[in-house]
Amino acid sequence: MTMRSPAELRYLAEGLARKSSGSHSLPRTVEEALKILHELQVHQIELQLQNDALAEAYAESARNLEQFTSLYEYAPVAYFTLDRKGRIAKANALGRKLLVSPLCIPDGLHFAPFVTTDCLDMFRSFLDDVFARNTLESCTLTLMNPVGGDPIHVLLEGVAEEEGEACQLIVTDVTRLRLAEQRLAELTPPAGT
Repeated sequence: MTMRSPAELRYLAEGLARKSSGSHSLPRTVEEALKILHELQVHQIELQLQNDALAEAYAESARNLEQFTSLYEYAPVAYFTLDRKGRIAKANALGRKLLVSPLCIPDGLHFAPFVTTDCLDMFRSFLDDVFARNTLESCTLTLMNPVGGDPIHVLLEGVAEEEGEACQLIVTDVTRLRLAEQRLAELTPPAGT
């Protein structure tokens, strides 16, 4: 819904008033004129109150949008919106940092090239399941580290949007957990020894 300027609204109102003025007759007495004037004043006050309520609702909506945008953008997990082909439509700050750059991800960049080769089939299967089942799906896999070094172990959780053309993806870095599990396995003697 686009907001119209007061001048545009006035122009539209005058046009509508001209169209409907032929069906109304002028008041015959001063009392009738005063009654109509009173009705118009009451109606003007009602409209002002409605306008004030709409302005407050608009301001509240803007505050909520800002709050949720901030919540999404600076969340402690990576958020992505992927299309059916695995192209990235949106990513929050942590998602951009996880893959490429904290500032931007080029339009249409595919998610798959960031997945390690040994996990590509798992990622494709995960994405197919997200769109086919319309339920929350999850899997763990590894991503290539954009700054070099060891791969990043992640938990993917995704669900298709209602229209089914995109999915919301949460990517949680579980590298520390994986390393701790590996270290624990190294320190734990095999069963039966």
